[in-house]
Amino acid sequence: MKNDCVFCKIVTGDIPAVKIYESSEILAFFDIFPANKGHCLVIPKDHYKSIDLIPDNLIASIFCLAKKIVKIQKKIFNISDVNLLQNNGREAGQTVFHAHLHIIPRFKNDKVNFSWKERAYENESEILMLANKMKEGL
Repeated sequence: MKNDCVFCKIVTGDIPAVKIYESSEILAFFDIFPANKGHCLVIPKDHYKSIDLIPDNLIASIFCLAKKIVKIQKKIFNISDVNLLQNNGREAGQTVFHAHLHIIPRFKNDKVNFSWKERAYENESEILMLANKMKEGL
């Protein structure tokens, strides 16, 4: 736990949250600044700055819970669409540096927007070279 982390303070109960699930390892609660009604966050209780630092078994637990939340959101809100959003680092839009997964119900014409300007690779050899480097690392 980090003393200055808002999510760690939610885990310890120092900051209140509307919790919807809690286990010994993970916590799910409503975002207080939601993109839409029902917008939830799932976090590991232990402090990890980004997704690449979380143990694999814990990542699996987070996404299994996310799947259950998605099913419930679809039923409660009578929707078919949901965004899962996970940012890592300032340049990626992370504002709370405790790894977390957003689960955002989507409604027709809700005006929630995740957009970017499309970019292209210089040529086919560039994309193949990058793919090969990634394959080697996996």
